[in-house]
Amino acid sequence: MDYLVMKALFQLMIDKSHREFIKAIISIETDVEDDDRLNRLYDFYMEDDDMSLLNYALVE
Repeated sequence: MDYLVMKALFQLMIDKSHREFIKAIISIETDVEDDDRLNRLYDFYMEDDDMSLLNYALVE
């Protein structure tokens, strides 16, 4: 499966539920499984306009 197919699948998931998609990524990266904690982390992520899920070093 190439990146364009994966990108399209991700976009479908984001369109269906942005919150759950971001929580899933946070869970994968941090091993957090508690839904209440994931909700708090998602809210923290959404409240901080400067926070990104992508490390800017990858873009430079």
